[in-house]
Amino acid sequence: MSPVISVIMTTYNEDKDNFIKCIDSVLNQTYKAFELILVFEPGDVNLEFITTHTSKDDRVKIIANKEKMGFVKSLNIGISYATGKYMARIDSDDFCELSRFEKQVKYLEAHPNIDVLGTNLTLIDKYNNVISKRKYKTDHKGIKKSFLFTTGVAHPSIMLRMEVLQKFGAYNEEFTCSEDLELWLRLIRNKCLFANIDEHLVNYRVLDIEESRNELHWKFNFKARFKHVPYLWNPIYASVSIMAFKVFSMLSVQTRSQLAGSKLLSGLKGKKEIKIETNN
Repeated sequence: MSPVISVIMTTYNEDKDNFIKCIDSVLNQTYKAFELILVFEPGDVNLEFITTHTSKDDRVKIIANKEKMGFVKSLNIGISYATGKYMARIDSDDFCELSRFEKQVKYLEAHPNIDVLGTNLTLIDKYNNVISKRKYKTDHKGIKKSFLFTTGVAHPSIMLRMEVLQKFGAYNEEFTCSEDLELWLRLIRNKCLFANIDEHLVNYRVLDIEESRNELHWKFNFKARFKHVPYLWNPIYASVSIMAFKVFSMLSVQTRSQLAGSKLLSGLKGKKEIKIETNN
């Protein structure tokens, strides 16, 4: 069976239990016509185990980088091996609902005008407890508007048409962070259409690493916006968006965290997050 979907996953020394949960959530999908392309960095502690774990499934392609390439270059290496009509993303510590691929393929086949398709997220902690449910705008107009102050689609939930990457390019390797934002803005700039399925089909793991990656994240977030936003909205909206992220990138981690949870920014973001009470 020729793959309809190429699932691209990069990894480096992932927690073994999380990694297995992720891999199994892909291999046990109700939709079977896919290939799973795993890109490992050198010295990955899980390479031998996962090779054995997936050895009986010929849909799995394992690529072991000879030298450390980093996340973005590894994504592009995975894409270069892809043969599917669609490209799907999932991170190695997240996991999918088993109907995810079936529902996304069905939607894209029924809506040939849509180029990039995401879903809602269920946010989980390191113990797999549900923290919150995140909903995104479903229509292109609402999604594009969301990009003024946030990201209108969730990267780990994306399925897109491979021809879009072939026409407009894959991930920009100048971006070591916010590579997904740069790609989405570039595609919107080239008139590609976005949508989200209003279902929580991906479980996104939230770990305590935000502070360590904040500075680079905001630096490249601003860089992506400075590169594309002036071409997407009128000068007033574009200036407000760029200035807001310029200021945000200069704030302390604590101040950014406080503002991120404020009612003002929640309203501007255009996506809704519902907190879930958990008993740990």
